[in-house]
Amino acid sequence: MLTIGFSGGINNVHDVTYPHDTQLGHDSAAVLVEDGVVVAAIEQERLDRIKHSNKRSSQAIRACLDIHGVRASDVDAFAYYNDESFTDFIIRDMYLHNGKLPPMKSIRAFFRDNLSADLGVDIDADKINFVDHHQCHAVSALAMSTFDTGLIITLDGFGNYDSGTVYLSKERQLQKIHSYSRSQSLGLFYDHVIKLLGYRMFDEYKVMGLAPYGNPDRFKPIFDQFYSLKPDGEYDLNFFEIPHAILGALGPGAAPRQKGEAFTQEHKDIAAALQDVLETIGLHIARHFQQHTGMRNLALAGGVAHNCSMNGKLLYEGMFDEIFVQPAAHDAGCALGAALEIDRNFRMESRQTILPHVFLGKDIGPHEEIENEVSLWSAFADVVELTDRSKEVASLIADGAVIGWVQGRSEFGPRSLGNRSILADPRPEENKRIINAIVKKREAYRPFAPSVLEEYVAEYFEVGKSQVNFPYMTFVLRTRRSSPRLGAVTHIDGTARVQTVSKSTNMRFWELINAFREKTGVPVLLNTSFNNNAEPIIDSVQDAFACFFTTELNYLVVDNYLIARKPTWRSRFGEFTVAIPDHIYLKKAQSYAGNSTAVPVLSLVNMVTAEEQSLSRDAHALLELADGEATIDELIERGERSATRESLIAEFDALWSLRMINLRPKAAARK
Repeated sequence: MLTIGFSGGINNVHDVTYPHDTQLGHDSAAVLVEDGVVVAAIEQERLDRIKHSNKRSSQAIRACLDIHGVRASDVDAFAYYNDESFTDFIIRDMYLHNGKLPPMKSIRAFFRDNLSADLGVDIDADKINFVDHHQCHAVSALAMSTFDTGLIITLDGFGNYDSGTVYLSKERQLQKIHSYSRSQSLGLFYDHVIKLLGYRMFDEYKVMGLAPYGNPDRFKPIFDQFYSLKPDGEYDLNFFEIPHAILGALGPGAAPRQKGEAFTQEHKDIAAALQDVLETIGLHIARHFQQHTGMRNLALAGGVAHNCSMNGKLLYEGMFDEIFVQPAAHDAGCALGAALEIDRNFRMESRQTILPHVFLGKDIGPHEEIENEVSLWSAFADVVELTDRSKEVASLIADGAVIGWVQGRSEFGPRSLGNRSILADPRPEENKRIINAIVKKREAYRPFAPSVLEEYVAEYFEVGKSQVNFPYMTFVLRTRRSSPRLGAVTHIDGTARVQTVSKSTNMRFWELINAFREKTGVPVLLNTSFNNNAEPIIDSVQDAFACFFTTELNYLVVDNYLIARKPTWRSRFGEFTVAIPDHIYLKKAQSYAGNSTAVPVLSLVNMVTAEEQSLSRDAHALLELADGEATIDELIERGERSATRESLIAEFDALWSLRMINLRPKAAARK
């Protein structure tokens, strides 16, 4: 039996027909399950290149089918990650807000028609199934854990009508024993407060990283007014009023921090107090239900489960023998849960294969395909085929190089775990600043993660009494004072978000770290996601080249190829072809100055985020001609312009870095 689970919204990549689409969810994804075995999984953002894409997950569905070599007509069931009645309610609500939408359909009819159109085959409406949101979270967590009996806790913003649930698993049979309402949402609580710090939804992990720089005691009395712990794992929470109370305490004229402004100690203290409350409530829930059920195993899912600091506190409390955190704990992971739930129901089979890893996305391809893509860039890059990849790359890293590393199938979930990674020496603290400067362009306080050989984790980090494997970067652990200094991956509070690397699940990455150990004595590498700050994690080799050429990474390693930019590559910048991504559009409008004079407004606009990048008149005119085939130099020759070629090249370079345009070598430019 073939089952596709999918999550996300209903708009296609290139449209915003349904303006309240975000109510249906975010982090669109698709997962393919065959007879209880997960064979493919990928997030939509890896393909449409929109961060946290909530677009219809048709590209992800097609990718899963292609990965496994099957057709849409072979699929026996489709499973969506929300309750059908709840989803229909959201659809009706959209029409109440906008009467100009296309004729209204039920969500089942909508998916039948649009999946049929997107996949090129008639989909029977009876094949479309709906699964409760938190049930999806719970099933996904249980499926990847190694235990049959235990507690499963799901916590997020909200899904369907709940913000959290507690399940009991006995022999992998789930029984819901408690739920938390939307008014108790820990996800919404966190999001409401981080607005004071200049952040928004999807920035929660940044605030988690800021918290250790602050003192929670300063704002604790304010936070204490708006939540209280109750018996039986219950609590009250009034998250709407907290931001107002904090601003009031800061005094007249106090305002939320704006993006780009410096962080004050007050901001850090707010982050610390916020994190402290989240951990207090999270541990309160876990403690009660552990005592109530006597269970010694715990699985976590839902967006709140990405709070690695809270997970580390749970680990060190010692109330569980094993804690498993779903690596795709956010809504993308619900596609996994939906597929597995429907697969189990249809086959009447409770046993499903435990998922041993998350390398479930698209492969970089066979050698010939990789060679073809690499050769496209030969006018811009020097390429060497490595004879002993692990030793040669380990030597470069030990000598101070920062490497983009691409191999095998991409990871499912928000973490780069050794197949789409940026790697560096974890020892010099200066590497944290260097990587932020040359690649990430992000806040200096944010930590990087260590990837450590699983055989050595206990030598460098304080692990649980019975839990020593942490393969998914889902726990913050304390570093051992006696271990060698890992300045680039140790946070201000002496902790690190650890990934253990195993021979059994990623031999090539294990071999690289081991080669670094043999050279330096340290079985650890700094590992961060392979992307710049304007894009999701790379997926394809083409994505890797785009990121490499718009950052200052020292080298790119794709399979067995070592790639370095030619010193003269910028002189050939005009040989790149230009295309505008599907979710970006050219805008031409007018604004009026104080004297009512019309002023032209020329820009590129991201239709998802509404972010706008102004353009010069000449750049706008050239982009109107861009078709993905013509090079920059050819466009310059065609159009009338007043700007110099150099200034246009610089403008296009900046737009490429922001991913407002796509650049790619023309096939004819090969050498």
